[in-house]
This record gives sequence, structure tokens and C-alpha cells, in this order.
Amino acid sequence: MRLALIFIAIISLAMVPIIGNQLVKEKLETNLKLLTDNGIAVQKNKEKSTYLNTSRHYELVVKDTKRFLTYLSKYSAKQLPRYSSSLLSGTVIGIDIEYSNIPFTEDISVDIYPLKLSDEIMDEMKNSDKVFFNYIKDFLEKKGILYHINYNIVSEDFNGYIKDINESKTLQNSSQLSVNLIDCNFIGNGVIIAPKSLTMKTQSLDVKISKDLEMMHLKLKEFESLSTFESKTTYKTSAKVFNTIVNLVDKTGKKLFLDIDELNLNFASDTQDIKARFDTSSAFKQLLLKSDNEQLKTNNFNYDVVFYDIEKDTLEELNKLLSQSQVKNNFGLILDIKNSFLKLASKGLKIDINNFSLENIEYKNEAFDGFIIKSKFHIKEDNNLVNKISYSPMLIMQSIAFDFNLKLSEKLFDNIASTTPLAIFAKPYAKKELNFLIFNSSFHKGEFKINGKSLLN
Repeated sequence: MRLALIFIAIISLAMVPIIGNQLVKEKLETNLKLLTDNGIAVQKNKEKSTYLNTSRHYELVVKDTKRFLTYLSKYSAKQLPRYSSSLLSGTVIGIDIEYSNIPFTEDISVDIYPLKLSDEIMDEMKNSDKVFFNYIKDFLEKKGILYHINYNIVSEDFNGYIKDINESKTLQNSSQLSVNLIDCNFIGNGVIIAPKSLTMKTQSLDVKISKDLEMMHLKLKEFESLSTFESKTTYKTSAKVFNTIVNLVDKTGKKLFLDIDELNLNFASDTQDIKARFDTSSAFKQLLLKSDNEQLKTNNFNYDVVFYDIEKDTLEELNKLLSQSQVKNNFGLILDIKNSFLKLASKGLKIDINNFSLENIEYKNEAFDGFIIKSKFHIKEDNNLVNKISYSPMLIMQSIAFDFNLKLSEKLFDNIASTTPLAIFAKPYAKKELNFLIFNSSFHKGEFKINGKSLLN
């Protein structure tokens, strides 16, 4: 009996890699069927298996773009624009998968890489620049763009990188193209096509196109993004770029140079409750904009705006109509969008500008202290708003209330007034505080005041 038990145990252990391979294979086949049911065709499917390890190679081609875009829309609140179809049709994606046949002992290794761009793009390149077409064709076939992912099928944690790119090419029209992507890594959790969280860090991205005097040069240094998703409409995302440079030169030699230091962008969407809320903010430490004749330099920009108490169902209806406008556009759709927006306004909404400011400005060799704006703008709920506006658009003012607070340097105000004469009429209403002018304006119950003074008096 003891020998029989030992024999059974040995056979059971020996079967583990076989069972493990079958478990992973079934999961892969389930996901593959999901794709093939939604517009993707498998044009190659190869397997190489040993006792302990298995590798698979797939080549997937986008056949039914309409069905595939419908599938992707499940993961996004927006409908993809009409040109997406032509950008995807005929695209071929290669996938290499390696895994241990002993279940759950190692992450699955996945390489994903485009082998061919869409038929339309490839045909256009071939007709316009055959040398560049052959270069791109060879570049893709050599896995020039590659995502490597280590994926744990139990926890759904993953990490990986995008293969470094260091390419330069002379095009048929003598244009010079160079692309450099260095040290791009990511980690996340969830289904790869729609992760619950994703963090990406990139050391640098450098893209340059030039011909004769003309040039377009983009450089991003130390880029980092972080996103978390509870659903396709409830999520948080942020991005940081240590330095952004855009350098443009037109065919006459005129130059435009933009340099932004420590750019931060944040966006959060919350639609879990009846009312929706959206938080947006951005900031940068310094911006320098130069042309041949002028230079603008600004420091410490901040923008923090909240949209909230927005009726969710009507908002989703409006978002669907706006998404459709990217795919089709006609008078009936424009009218539907207008009516949906008025319906949304009739449910009430609020917009708070918590901070919109700039510390200082240097322009034409002059220095100015900056400004700060804080504001609250509310539209009260009014179920008769649509009917009122159809009778007289000015009746919307009965539902609007706002407070708008502006503080700016007097020197900056005078400079603005020199180019906008009407602004000078606002100066008598201002409060003066050192070198600054303060305008605290409000509109409540149909009365507009600046610093407590009614404009009707």
C-alpha cells in the first residue's frame, strides 16, 4: 500500500507541468476567443513546448474594425473618432508568450509588437516614399516597437518596459527624421487591455524632423504618469514632466521656442453617486516662450478647477452625443447636443475656480507681478429652464449666481488696458492694496456688484 501511495504521489507530481500548461492554455484560448469574437483574426498560432516550459507565438490582424471599436468602447466613456477605423484596419500585432508549466511559480512573459500598420497607412507610405516604406516595414518586422510585460495571472499584477528606440532616417524628400525613446518602464494591476492601475516612467523622448531651414523638435525629459481606474468613468490620472521643449522653425527661418519646467497635470472623475464631480489641476514652475522678436517668461502657474453637483444620467447622455459628433456630424445631432446641454443646465451645476494664478511675467524686457483668480459659479436647478430660454435666452440669468475675485498688479492691469481700452472703465471700481488692484465681483438675484458697488448705481 505504501509503495502504491508513493507511486501515485510521483505520478501526481509528474502531471503538474502538464496540467499547468493546460490551465494557462485554456486561459489564453478564452482571451483569444474574446478577441476573435470582436473583429480580430488569428493569422498565425504556433506553440513550442517542453516538459517544464511553453512558448507561444500569435499574429493577430484587425479585420472587422467596427466590431473591434465597439468592443474597445466598453472600456472608455468616449466613442472613438471616425478615422480610427482607417488607422486600425489591417494592422498586424505580434505576441510572444512564455511561461512555466508548473502553475503560479513564475510570471508569464509577454512581448507585444506591431508587425504592420494599417493597410491605408502602409499604402500611403508606399505610394509617397517607397524608401521610407521599406524602412518602416523592416523596422517593424525586427520588433522595433516592443512592449515587454511580466504578468501574474493570479494577482493580475504586471510590470514591464517599452524597448528603447534610437532611430534616424533620411526620407525621400530629403527630410531628416530621428526618434529616441530611453528607459520607459511601467507597473500596474488588472486586465492588460483595461488595467485598474498603471504607473509609467520615461527617462526621455526626443523626436526631430528637419528639412533645409524647417524643423520641428520635441523633447520630454523625465516623464511620469499615474492612473487608477474604478470604472470607465471614475478614475484619477496625473502626469509630471520635468522639462518640455518644443522648437519650431518654418521654411523662412522664423523661430519659435517653448521651454516648460516641472509641468504637472491632474484629472479626477467621480460618477459613482447621482451627482458627478470632476477635479482638474495643472501647474508649472517656469515657462519661456521665444520668437525672433519677442520673449515671454512666466513663473509659478497654478490652475485648480472643480466641476461638481452635475446630474450624472444627463451628463452621460451629453457625453454620448459629443462622442458621436466625432464619428458623424449633422444638424440633427447638433440640435440634440444643444438640447442635452440645456437639460443638463436645468438640473443645476457648480464650477469652483479654487486657484488660477501666475506669480510674475516678463515681457518685452519688462517685469510684472502676476494675478490670482478665485471664483464660484452656480446654476440653480430649474426644471422650466429649457422653456424659459426658448422664450428669451436672457432668462437664464435668473438661474445663475457667481462670485469672481481677481487680484492683479496695477502695472499688469495698465498694460492690458493700453491694448483693451474698455478695461479702463473697470479701474474706478477697484480696491488698491499696495501695488495690486482687487476686483471682488458678484452676481446674485440679478444684481451685479464690484467691491460692493452696483453697476446700476
